[in-house]
Amino acid sequence: MGQQSFSTNKIFGVIVAGVASTLLASSPALARGGSGGSGVVTALNLYYASGDISEEQTPAAATTIKSTNTSLDLNLGYVMSNGLYLGFLYGMDTVSSTSGGVTTTPTLTGFGPSVGYMAPSGWFVTGSYILSASYEKINAAGAKWTKGTGFQGDVGYQMNLAGAFSLGVLMTYRSASFTNFNDGTTDLAYKYTASQMYPQIRLGFIF
Repeated sequence: MGQQSFSTNKIFGVIVAGVASTLLASSPALARGGSGGSGVVTALNLYYASGDISEEQTPAAATTIKSTNTSLDLNLGYVMSNGLYLGFLYGMDTVSSTSGGVTTTPTLTGFGPSVGYMAPSGWFVTGSYILSASYEKINAAGAKWTKGTGFQGDVGYQMNLAGAFSLGVLMTYRSASFTNFNDGTTDLAYKYTASQMYPQIRLGFIF
């Protein structure tokens, strides 16, 4: 018989929900200005979660796997007076897990061009084509997936904090497919696809 339980850190989810409620209850104002101004936009999107997986097997001893997931997206682009956004995305997603004193930290990175729309009301949507992606350090031998491409879509809401600074929340969907696997010594023609959907907090600046 075996018993498995999973507990996750809900703090980030509470923060996202609180920020979303505050923004939606406030007067709408987009970071680029309610009048529909234009300018260079920079934004950092952040997601964080942690959790434990506890497994008890009889007669084996119980084991616990501790994991954390951190996602960072850096956006740089230009929004026109009509709301059209053209830019560039660099993303990094790290999942660190520890079991039996051994820690692995697989990291997915990717970059590519973005296009989207930022409404004067504060709502925005962007789509990014991931030109190049890699998924590294997936085990102790340093194995990695390379030659990746994919897509990322973001939908969210943002408003002015003070001056040119903005705060927002968004939902992100990311999918990346890889065609090459290196086991630490040899390249192999294996295929792998990683897809995720998660909330993020957005900190932005326009100049």
